[in-house]
Amino acid sequence: MLRERDLIARVRRTKKPETLPAVVEAATKAPFPGRLRRPSAQKARGPLPNAGLKNLGNTCFMNATLQCLFGCSEFCAGFVERQYPLAAKSPSSGKIAMAFAELLGDIAQDKAIVSPSNLRKSLTKIAPQFRGNGQHDSQELLRCLLDGLAEDLKRPPPPSPVTLPRQENTEIVEEAHCEAWRAYINANASPVSDHFAGLLRSTVECCSCHCKSVRYDPYLDLSLPLPPPPSNVRSPLSAKLQKGSTSCTLEECLQRFTAVEDLTEKITCERCKKPRKSKKSLTLQTWPRILVLHVKRFSYTETRREKLDTLVTFSA
Repeated sequence: MLRERDLIARVRRTKKPETLPAVVEAATKAPFPGRLRRPSAQKARGPLPNAGLKNLGNTCFMNATLQCLFGCSEFCAGFVERQYPLAAKSPSSGKIAMAFAELLGDIAQDKAIVSPSNLRKSLTKIAPQFRGNGQHDSQELLRCLLDGLAEDLKRPPPPSPVTLPRQENTEIVEEAHCEAWRAYINANASPVSDHFAGLLRSTVECCSCHCKSVRYDPYLDLSLPLPPPPSNVRSPLSAKLQKGSTSCTLEECLQRFTAVEDLTEKITCERCKKPRKSKKSLTLQTWPRILVLHVKRFSYTETRREKLDTLVTFSA
């Protein structure tokens, strides 16, 4: 069952992750740029404890996102073990990464409840839409947070050829695929791209001559569609009364995401040189270490927006 407002962080690892020590270094201003300073040494006490996050005023959307990130122990371990040097220059001057590391340190002290106020303060300076006490979208918050961390921890372009992440099809590696990934990493190399970035292949095929146009796009998360409600659910009211009675699997959502789609608008074919009916399909060309999935919980019509209460199940 999906938790925390339909935001899932599922980890795909090639090896067993290292244990996250309980001693998390506090992120403070270092004597020179690019360093996170460790406080006095303490005895390690095992994995990061569970802790509640204080609600700062309708900030459950932020707390849900943070709890998901705390479950990504391999990513958090980099803050613990000082593996992530700060960039010399970033929009937040490193404050988002330092506040995130400080929050990890508070959780490691076995406190029942910790406050993410400093992280929120640092984040709202570059994302003012999250100020105030209004509710916001968890996925939007996650993207802004990851972007902020990526900027704070960005590395210079690698001097040597970039190693491609795991591929959906290891038998064929297209040159365009390699170039797309190298271009992305050269401009966005950071611990965020190391753990969360993958490559999506978009294929548009002409229905007349079957000419295919392929494009590669990086992604940090995927927004998955839900199956349509069953035919016996005739109205939003009846759907609400039957809440929880409809369900699907996460695999079904992924299949809908990658299913062939008939495009409503005609696309100019490179071979025909004319607008033609086309179909589009998506393929996960490369998988990240941590795959973040977002479920589209709302359906839209010309006059209204409806929330979908379909239960999504998945295997741990």
